[in-house]
Amino acid sequence: MSIISIFHRDERFENEILSIQYLRGIAALMVTFCHFLPERFLPHFPFLVAFFESGKMGVYSFFCISGFVVTYSLLKAGYTIELFIPFLKKRLIRIEPPYLFSVFMIVANYWLRLYLGQPIHQEVTWQNVLTHVGYINAFLGPNTWFQTIYWTLAIEFMFYLFIAVVFPLLVSRKSLHRVTLLCSMLLFSLFFPAKYHFPAAFPFFVLGMISCLYFVKRVDFYEFLAFCVLSMIIVGMYHGLIAVAYTFVTFSLFFVRFKRIEVLYFLGSISYSLYLTHLFFGGRFVTKGFDLPDAYFIKPLFFFGCVLVTIFFAWLYYLLIEKRCVELSKRISMVPKR
Repeated sequence: MSIISIFHRDERFENEILSIQYLRGIAALMVTFCHFLPERFLPHFPFLVAFFESGKMGVYSFFCISGFVVTYSLLKAGYTIELFIPFLKKRLIRIEPPYLFSVFMIVANYWLRLYLGQPIHQEVTWQNVLTHVGYINAFLGPNTWFQTIYWTLAIEFMFYLFIAVVFPLLVSRKSLHRVTLLCSMLLFSLFFPAKYHFPAAFPFFVLGMISCLYFVKRVDFYEFLAFCVLSMIIVGMYHGLIAVAYTFVTFSLFFVRFKRIEVLYFLGSISYSLYLTHLFFGGRFVTKGFDLPDAYFIKPLFFFGCVLVTIFFAWLYYLLIEKRCVELSKRISMVPKR
């Protein structure tokens, strides 16, 4: 039996869209490959280097996934504006402790290296630590983050606040409200195209949101197609054709039903932990391999070995930190008061 079918729901996981679970894991893995500098380890495999270097586009897949998942979860919960606080609490408990603990690890590592007299590659101040709380660094510039990936978490958090406010317009029975909202988002993205600005991510969020609305039959095919085309044009204009390819594959796979594939399901489960920790854990291993002999197989084996070790540490991080947050988040009710 094929592991893939179109528009067919696996009854064992009828409340779960497995393609999204898999996409999360693949996107996190591609970002990891990109940040591990494949050009230093795979000089004899230029096509593989080019493919892995494109992994930085995985962050745009995450934005698209968030647009779909958050819209889908709010629809299922029957969200109204009076559920703003429970929704925000649910998201904060889910994402903030793993993020803040990763910041703590960086700070602890800095003080340990300082105490041991080891070289310091990054200055850590209490002011900069505090600006990571609440994502204040989003307004101070990209170079103020301890890790480059943190800017994407700030964008995600802004999106949670944004959609919690505008969601009634998105699902309004008057199509004019929804069309005006989505068109305004795309228009704002034209005025703030720099990738570190929140509106620059609007085309990716719109793709996820409109895909979700089409998925649950809230919009017809022509409206879905129109916003997909408009969003992809803007993505191509400001982020390039590779970003177009990544986002097209991402939102297309929302509509493909997969059977359970354990490896991909596992990667999806630890994707947030992998995203948060791959530079902290894996980066320490990767740098050790820069001076290895430039043989045909030694560096590639070391490169993929570093990825496996990083996945192992991300799994531990998931078990010790993230999984507990997921369980706590599920306890917060999103049932509207009658």
